[in-house]
Amino acid sequence: MGYLSAGEAEIHLTSFEGDTIIAERFPPGSLLNAPRYIDGKGSPADVIAVKPCTVLFLPYRMLRSDSILDAETLRLAAHTTAVLYRLTEKVYRAAMLLPLKERIIHRLFLLKDENNSVDITAEKLASYLGVSKYKIHRSLNELEKESRIVNTYGSVTLVE
Repeated sequence: MGYLSAGEAEIHLTSFEGDTIIAERFPPGSLLNAPRYIDGKGSPADVIAVKPCTVLFLPYRMLRSDSILDAETLRLAAHTTAVLYRLTEKVYRAAMLLPLKERIIHRLFLLKDENNSVDITAEKLASYLGVSKYKIHRSLNELEKESRIVNTYGSVTLVE
């Protein structure tokens, strides 16, 4: 199991067709591969560093050697797994049930900084949403015409 102590990483999922979707970002303080501690099974997701990361890897053998440590690790892994499940529900709902423009706004809201800006390309945003960059470009243009965003090369700002 890994603990992301510094930096930022993303969860990448690859479809059977080879398309990559970026499911979410991991901030510092995130546990990596916690569900495996519970059931021993691997994950179809890849964790990719977006910024330089510092990860503390904790060997399962060490964690399981002490019954108190093992119980606390299982509790923490279960909590992390529940958080990931809730995240999966949100990602699925946003990916499948909302119109594309609303999915874009939702994703930008999750990624925005304190100035309501997101440094992101249309191609990267397309990877988050599992659609073509052409659809993203078209939708960003429509959102800008609706005065919901300001779109510049490599950056989008949400308008309040």
